[in-house]
Amino acid sequence: MVQYIFYVDKIRDEQQRDAVAACARLVFDPVQVHGSLLTSSVTVTLDQPLQNEEAFVLFQEQMRSAGYEVTLPPNFVELTDDPMAVVEAFDVIERKKKKRRVSVGAFVGTVCAVLVVAVLATYTLTARLFDQRMAEFKEILWEHLEETIQDTQQQLPTYTTSFPELEILQYIFEMYSIEELDQQELLTVILKAYADGSGDRYAVYYTPEELQALDADNQGEMEGIGVSVVDDVVEIDGMPYDVLRVVSVFRESPALEAGLQAGDCIYAVVNEDAEVFLVSELGYDVALANVRGVAGTQAQFSVIRFSDKGAYEIIPFTIERAHVKTQSVDGHVYELDKTIGVVKISQFDLTTPTQFHATMDELIAQGCEKFIFDVRYNPGGEVKSVEAVLSTLLEEGDLMISRVYKDGSRRDDFVQEIYNTLPGYETCDVTPEDIGKYRGYEYVVLTNQYTASAGELFAANLRDHQVATLVGSTTYGKGCLQNLLDLTYFGLEGALKLTTAWYLPPSGENYHDVGIAPDVEVEMDWSLIEKYNSIYLIPDAEDNQLSAAVELLSQIK
Repeated sequence: MVQYIFYVDKIRDEQQRDAVAACARLVFDPVQVHGSLLTSSVTVTLDQPLQNEEAFVLFQEQMRSAGYEVTLPPNFVELTDDPMAVVEAFDVIERKKKKRRVSVGAFVGTVCAVLVVAVLATYTLTARLFDQRMAEFKEILWEHLEETIQDTQQQLPTYTTSFPELEILQYIFEMYSIEELDQQELLTVILKAYADGSGDRYAVYYTPEELQALDADNQGEMEGIGVSVVDDVVEIDGMPYDVLRVVSVFRESPALEAGLQAGDCIYAVVNEDAEVFLVSELGYDVALANVRGVAGTQAQFSVIRFSDKGAYEIIPFTIERAHVKTQSVDGHVYELDKTIGVVKISQFDLTTPTQFHATMDELIAQGCEKFIFDVRYNPGGEVKSVEAVLSTLLEEGDLMISRVYKDGSRRDDFVQEIYNTLPGYETCDVTPEDIGKYRGYEYVVLTNQYTASAGELFAANLRDHQVATLVGSTTYGKGCLQNLLDLTYFGLEGALKLTTAWYLPPSGENYHDVGIAPDVEVEMDWSLIEKYNSIYLIPDAEDNQLSAAVELLSQIK
């Protein structure tokens, strides 16, 4: 028994795979023909080696007439046994219950020995193809990664696949499994598992549908229950649990109406098949997708709610999802001092710069001369968004953010005139009139342990440039940048989010896993969250951290 393994360009689906196999059957007298989508190859198994190469040339001509190019000469593998015969023999022995004649170990060893030889030969060919395609995509990659890889000015390295084991599994399933493989589903699972197992805590593969939902969320439009969450770990009776910690509950949202509170930790979710999974099992993004969903459907999950004394209770929720409009900036005149404006920034999405301008202009028109920026529970968001807001508070040329990449290279972002060309990012443009528009006022920034990422950059900038004093508690500590890479440039669907750089505030001190300590430390009175259900509903006079900020501003003449 011998196998000839041909690499065939352009095998992209089952129909093309079957067409290639049909061409092989016309030319050869095979025992078996096997086409593989994963390796874009066709394996022809014959009783004995061909004595000349005329059949190869004929096969190449046949393939060209069908619109395919085949690589010649093929890889050649001589088989000492027929793997299917081994399987059939094992199957017969199992039915007769004579297990002593062929052990499981012998079966696995025989099959794997044969398959490893065959598949690794194919793997060598596939690796060469991958190198070629990576080179082809190099120019496109440089063009579209403007914030990360292009900025580092690195040469794109040559890659080879690291997992021939996947090809072995593919081969085994296609040869012997009675189930028809769903190639797209397999690819999605593999890509998600790779991102999840990469060690990058924030890496995730998004399907096209998930990417669409992510984009809608960034635009300030979403379907779900109306919460902002961060991934976190809590310890219960000595055991750690991954959770989605609710950092804010939106106004007029289904979550607020159902009684969900900031600080609640979602630790288990129910999927659309009514199966219960821990967040630890699914990972952050998949668990979050099960909380979000289509308006009119129900989200089911359980939360851990802690009291200020450390006790906890488990609370199940069933909430009907709805269309939720993100209000990322909200402002009001402080109740007890009409010269102070309170500006709550819940996150930095593409709606934030416009809403920030409108809120500040309105409060100034009402006579406010001092401001408190409340970024408690702000989980972060878009870098361009926070830079557009900071540009109104800083001076031209001020350093805002530095990125440090894997190779040690660095990019610095300064306050300057900016006009974004990416669709949807026009809201983050910075005109000459915007720069320093709100300088000259007195500011305090409120932070807590759920102020993260872009929220931390906002606070650190105003502190480092001595524009504001920080009041509250130490922030979350997420000082790293994620970029979204469109995988369609590589012939795949969806996108990959991965961590590509460290953030540095103007001080140059990275705060990742450390957080930013406030200038004036004031811990939150957690009983207020329990009493009013949401930080949005706490009266000004009872908010102890807000009161501390007001007292600090009152001392400034």
